[in-house]
Amino acid sequence: MSVGIPIVCTDVGFMREIVIPEKTGYLVAVGDYKGFAEKVLAILNNDSLKRRMREEAQRLVHDKLSVYHMTASFEKLIAELYRMKSRQVGVNQ
Repeated sequence: MSVGIPIVCTDVGFMREIVIPEKTGYLVAVGDYKGFAEKVLAILNNDSLKRRMREEAQRLVHDKLSVYHMTASFEKLIAELYRMKSRQVGVNQ
């Protein structure tokens, strides 16, 4: 996605968090080989769709999946876990 390639994948695990259907790619049910092929062909045969999905995919990676963003998210999570733990044991912040 960071290089502008729309994604077609099965709807499992965390894929729904990074593939936005109709925007950055498509999700298909596990075992839906025909649906998978149809979605790949839909992207390959439609230049405007391919271009739009490419732009959306790159924007998503830049805005939400960059190393900077992921690091900031982990820092927030660690700080929140520390605050919660501190309240549980009665440590002053």
